[in-house]
Amino acid sequence: MFRLSSSISSFLGSTTLLIIFAACGGDPNPPQVSDIHVQPNKTISTEGTASLTVEAAGKALEFKWRAERGTVSSPTAPSVLYTAPSTAGLDTITVEVHGEGGTTLRSTTIEVGRASVTTEETPVEQAVTLTSHHEGQSVKCEELAQGVYARDVTDSIWPVVYVGGRYHPQDEGGKPAAKSNGRWYGTVRFGDCQQPDSAHGQVFHLIIVTTDEHANGVFKRYVEEASRKGSYPGLEELPKSATEQLRVVVTRS
Repeated sequence: MFRLSSSISSFLGSTTLLIIFAACGGDPNPPQVSDIHVQPNKTISTEGTASLTVEAAGKALEFKWRAERGTVSSPTAPSVLYTAPSTAGLDTITVEVHGEGGTTLRSTTIEVGRASVTTEETPVEQAVTLTSHHEGQSVKCEELAQGVYARDVTDSIWPVVYVGGRYHPQDEGGKPAAKSNGRWYGTVRFGDCQQPDSAHGQVFHLIIVTTDEHANGVFKRYVEEASRKGSYPGLEELPKSATEQLRVVVTRS
């Protein structure tokens, strides 16, 4: 009877184990994460805001932000809006990025100073402005849009993405963009984030509109129905009482 030598058997056994490990194992390395980018800077007034972003590479990424004293919006997104506490001092913000290979932590410290006499920023030429995006900008699938609104703006503010002849209202849990101390902010998605490469190079219009009670209701009903069905076909047209404040054309990276 033909027999394999013990050394060959041992080699084949080891090879088999390696093949099984390679086939079943995931990414052995923790996510690669950049430092936290802070805009406009790391010194802000009490109850002021700053945009925080990290760039990460890895598989099955999940984000978890936290602040020791202030608050963060959309704490599971790559970009968040930080709101400082009402008292001066230092505040530390940390993000945990979880992936198949483990967890990577990044932290940054923001200096919170005394609030200025007027914390609300009022645009000179427009009732609503967009400070986070500009014409021709390259964007990722999910980004934080933000801007400034004048003190006399009482209507809701909605970011709307226009692509393929359809309008897609961008909501914060079924609600319009958040407004606080003269600033507004909301999460915007450019394409299907479940298939991030599907919209590479595609052109999108980011439109900022203000809405009265009627237009607000139209957007909310659309979001609720689309979420229930799991399909987001967009709207053929904007409600007549939705007033376009501005738009920029951006491209998916």
